[in-house]
Amino acid sequence: MHTLLSRVLLRAMVFAAASTALSAQLTIHGSEELAQLARHTKSVLREQPAKTSADLWHMMVAHLRLGQPHEARALLTQHQGSEQPEFILAAFATLQRTTGESLLSSARRRTLERALNESEQQPFSCFRDAALQIHGRYCLAQLDDDAMRSHHEGTATTRLLALESETWQPGRGHYRPTPCRGQLLVPAPADASLLQPLTFGMLLASGDRMTQHLTNTLAAARSNSKLRWQSNLSPNNTAALLLTAAAQVSDHDATSEAYAIVVKQRAEDPGTAARNLNAALQALTGVRLAAGAGLSPRWLRLAPWLPDGVDTLEMRGIQWLAHELTVSLQRLEAPQHLRVVVNLQHGKSQELRLVVGNRWQQFVTKVSTKQPFECELPGAKLTSPKTSPANAEADHNALRRFRAHCR
Repeated sequence: MHTLLSRVLLRAMVFAAASTALSAQLTIHGSEELAQLARHTKSVLREQPAKTSADLWHMMVAHLRLGQPHEARALLTQHQGSEQPEFILAAFATLQRTTGESLLSSARRRTLERALNESEQQPFSCFRDAALQIHGRYCLAQLDDDAMRSHHEGTATTRLLALESETWQPGRGHYRPTPCRGQLLVPAPADASLLQPLTFGMLLASGDRMTQHLTNTLAAARSNSKLRWQSNLSPNNTAALLLTAAAQVSDHDATSEAYAIVVKQRAEDPGTAARNLNAALQALTGVRLAAGAGLSPRWLRLAPWLPDGVDTLEMRGIQWLAHELTVSLQRLEAPQHLRVVVNLQHGKSQELRLVVGNRWQQFVTKVSTKQPFECELPGAKLTSPKTSPANAEADHNALRRFRAHCR
């Protein structure tokens, strides 16, 4: 199709969407597989309750992505437990950041804070649980009074540095699943648990360790080496974790591979179905529905991406901070760019600050209900990032020899 004609048609489609009555429900055009995944997830979430606090967070976020804030609020307010308080705090903070509503009562917040304090009294058991407790503390900082914010952030940051000192592996370039507790241990292979904190919005790490961690964990997962990767979950359950991590570091090959698995799944477990939908939509738009440290409460950040085989995609009803948007994507062949059109359909304000970009180019702008934002991003296909060189067998054997020499 002629470039000028395709641009006119794409803008016409966005203006037509803005001029019709707003439904708040997510609608998808251009990918029947993705549309089917969204419909299936909506059906599963309607029929089953959350089984765990972790499922509660994923299901609530899936309701928000589907444009069902009423169902998200109901799911959260009906859950009265306090087990694994970090997930419940993250859920309340995410709902507040996405919709602008604060539903957590002072009494409930104090109950969850006491439960979190008790959890923090125990030594670090594994990287996943410790990282999520730290994330829960950062989310509590968002939910508590301003006077207590610095206290919570200071506590979380101190625990984060302590966790890194016990789990970071410089040779491997990723965290270890279990802390070393001051002992000299053989380097530990990566596993899927290392990717779980990211799916809840835990982005914070010192320096560039988060990027290193994700990049090298993804490389370990593709290595087919038991010395570098321990497969402790089924491929279907691992795919959403790999997809979120690959999209975060703009690894096109890994993102495409994981997306192809996730978009075809029709999980009947509500937590798994919600995780799959969240991972797919986050990979396509870059819109992260989460709370905690490292996420701006004022700027919407988009990192759009199109999977192989999909040339145009429109998603209406994307929710973010009491706003509703339409995002339209189109692959251009010459040059190989990605055209992005963002339209603000509805919101508490008529204007929204926006960052749209990828590894090569970034636009800092504003979008309003009267004027969509349009840009072209280079590199419709992203190359895989370089990983830190690692010879798992060599450093494994070297450390064994060193330990034997020390004895």
